[in-house]
Amino acid sequence: SAGRGGPVPGRPSGPPAGPAVVGSWARGGPQGLAATATSLNAAAKPKFAPGPRPKAVGAASSRLALGLKRDLGPAAPSLDGEAFPDFEKPKDAKEQAKEKAQAALAEAFPETTSCEEALAALCSSAGAASAATTPQAQLDAALSWLLRSGLPDAPSTESRARVLHAGSLLVAGMAGKADYAAQISGLLETYFAEQQQKGKNTPQVMEANGLIDAVLFGTLALQLEDSNPKVASIRMRILRRLLKPTTSETVQRSLADALVPLLAKDEGANAEACKMFLEELGASQEPVRRGAAFGVAAVARAGGGASALRKLGIMDAVKAAASAEGKSSSGRRQGGLICLGELASNLGRSFEPYALSSLPLLLSSCADDKKEVQTAGRAAAQTVIAQVSTNGVKLMVNPVLEGIRDKRWRTQLSAVELLSTIVAELVANAPKRLAMVLPKLIPALCEAAASARGEVREAVKTVLGKIGVGIAHRDVAMLAPQLIAALVDPTEGPIVKALDSLLSAVYTTAIDGAACALICPVIERALTRGDAEAQQKAANFARGLVLHAGESEELAPYFAALRPPLQALLSNPNPGVRAAAAQAVGALAADDAAADSLSKLVSRLDEQQDGAEMEGTAQGIAATISSISEEKRQELIAELVRKDISREGKLCRLCVFAYLPKAMASVDDGGSAMAEALPVLEEALCDSDEAVR
Repeated sequence: SAGRGGPVPGRPSGPPAGPAVVGSWARGGPQGLAATATSLNAAAKPKFAPGPRPKAVGAASSRLALGLKRDLGPAAPSLDGEAFPDFEKPKDAKEQAKEKAQAALAEAFPETTSCEEALAALCSSAGAASAATTPQAQLDAALSWLLRSGLPDAPSTESRARVLHAGSLLVAGMAGKADYAAQISGLLETYFAEQQQKGKNTPQVMEANGLIDAVLFGTLALQLEDSNPKVASIRMRILRRLLKPTTSETVQRSLADALVPLLAKDEGANAEACKMFLEELGASQEPVRRGAAFGVAAVARAGGGASALRKLGIMDAVKAAASAEGKSSSGRRQGGLICLGELASNLGRSFEPYALSSLPLLLSSCADDKKEVQTAGRAAAQTVIAQVSTNGVKLMVNPVLEGIRDKRWRTQLSAVELLSTIVAELVANAPKRLAMVLPKLIPALCEAAASARGEVREAVKTVLGKIGVGIAHRDVAMLAPQLIAALVDPTEGPIVKALDSLLSAVYTTAIDGAACALICPVIERALTRGDAEAQQKAANFARGLVLHAGESEELAPYFAALRPPLQALLSNPNPGVRAAAAQAVGALAADDAAADSLSKLVSRLDEQQDGAEMEGTAQGIAATISSISEEKRQELIAELVRKDISREGKLCRLCVFAYLPKAMASVDDGGSAMAEALPVLEEALCDSDEAVR
């Protein structure tokens, strides 16, 4: 409107117009709006200009004169004794010297064996040997020093144990009288009242307080009459301390030991405590779960041992907790596993009937998603195995083998570690039992050695090393490192080295079952995985091993494992391998247990075979005829001279007769077998089939 030179009707007139402003906005154009801002009167005030900054309250100006300080308000409170009366000041040199003297006094505390010795030693440490004249005063001085100086200032576990033992002897010897019992109870309660008022909750103080509850209060309760209400009060005090999350494991064990005689006095209290402990196995805090597990073991001991497990339903509840499903139940699983370990540790050999049924659960827990459950399962399994007798350990082998064959590597690892404990037990106490189970163990360990996890392979190597230590055969024991390397490493190099060491060794005594446990798996691997040279060497060694060992029952399982790969080599295209395998098959056929393998070999006579397979079968049967008994030899010769056979049967039987003279040359009366073959040969010369002729 200004550009048109007249006021707008109906609007109040503004201030007089200033000098004319020439801008592109007046003439229009693309920059008209942009030029408006620069064309305004310089004296005009911006519409949204910020106001002046307010001055600080109480300040005369924004700047202080030189040398003056700004007022920052009231000063912060100082950490002095008046502001904080409970504040512990740093100890000065005198107090530190006194503390060192008390620690030295506690460290030098002697061993005591009676109430009188304990009272004298405690009074001497308290410096009241001459000042205290009455028994009450001596008791007061002795316990006061123990509670306030001896126990808290003890610098080592051994000195603390000596002081506590003296206190236990003192309470046990003097609490039999009502007056002394009341005095002891009063001293202990006064001490705890002082501790509560001070509020000093350092780990050392809490551990000392827990041990006082377990040892001194526990001993006091045993000296009181069963009808005394103090007994139930002390029992509940110990029970609550056991389930506190701040109680250390050492103190929890002492508290559990103190609970056993107190719970044994009252069957009803024992049952109620059992329910409470079983519920707390699933508590949210691990120390509470651990205390509950210790409590369950104490309940079992108080209830008579293994009989209480069934009577109170402990095992069913513990197994249910250890096998609880779901991520949210991991704490309960851990509590159940800790409890199983504590039950085995506390009940010892009487827990053995439950050990076998618990082992699969323990092994499966080692593959749990939660690390704390895995750790608890492995620890519990080791504890269970350690408490089983030598006879029971043999029964544990099958569940452990199932764990080794498990596809989960953590379960495999735990099973191999348990097997290490079993092997160590059998090597030390029952080497003959170890020899009986080795035919099952070695193949399973060889399978586990092929695991992709290095932890499993190292554990397998450790177990095989312990088996090698248990070998009594000196000549084989020296070869154990090479044999173990061949079992752990499936490649051809270690197998060849082990095979060469076996062939070059000198054996001065017969090889036993424990030695064969490491030798035969290496021979089997060479037969199945080696090249032609290694296979020929392995077959020759197998033949020599059989001839050297003779008829030994403990070696039969190892020889049975060698028969299938040796019979498979009878079809090898290499003539040297076939000949060596045939000699080994013949040597193995002398065993009565070889009847099945012999029947399989004879059944190949009538099968369609190529030239190499037929020659291998013929060589194996010929070597077998030379090594079996006379009765079996006659049966086999009768099978060879049969007439109602196919063309393939004729050809294979004639091939056997071709190798028979050489095989029977060293056999007494071997000519009779050859005489029976002559009519068959004469008839074959006239056969219409050119191949037969």
